[in-house]
Amino acid sequence: MGYWVKLVVSVSLICVFLRTLIGSPCIVPSDSMSPTILPGDRMWIDQTTYGARLSQNNFTKNIVRFSYLVRSWTENEKLINTDTYRVAGIRNPEIGDLIVFNHPYDRILVVKRIAEILKKGDSVLITYKNFTTFESLAKREGLDIFKRGKTIFINNRIDSIFTLKQSYYYVLGDNQSNSLDSKVYGYIPHSSIVGRFNRVLYSLAPDEPFWKKLRWNRIMKSIE
Repeated sequence: MGYWVKLVVSVSLICVFLRTLIGSPCIVPSDSMSPTILPGDRMWIDQTTYGARLSQNNFTKNIVRFSYLVRSWTENEKLINTDTYRVAGIRNPEIGDLIVFNHPYDRILVVKRIAEILKKGDSVLITYKNFTTFESLAKREGLDIFKRGKTIFINNRIDSIFTLKQSYYYVLGDNQSNSLDSKVYGYIPHSSIVGRFNRVLYSLAPDEPFWKKLRWNRIMKSIE
């Protein structure tokens, strides 16, 4: 194998490693998080804080089997409605964190701020008054849920309490007047989280001429 081939292969493997386990850049197109995050910001998705997601293919199955660093999101039990595993992270998501996650309807990446957390193992009480709020959450847990009048049915029997198999997050945009968030699509499951936003790499104002595009004050700016 020639030198250049080895170099290309080595660089490619390093890039795959960084993008899979460490993080990756992305561009923010909307103002739903203004003024914290602006359209044109080039952000870094940190995948080490919560642990990077890994698809459950043959390669990652071997990682799971032979590396003590890798655990499933439910302590080696397969999660409801997911085929993925996660590398052990530094900590769990917390209220106030800016998280990047897959939109529940079209899988695009979205960034919002955590406003509320329902933890794995918590018991959720569903009533006819909060049914709309928790219906989608119950379905994401794999439950068949419906109501007749004021009576709640879970898995075809009268019941109103279930225990969460993973954590869920109620997320909001900082610019709430122009943000599609948990007010629309409900709680986000932990399995949807890709990583955390905590820094702007650089920022280009989308509507400015090219010599004015660079926002100097946002280069490597820390975001909270």
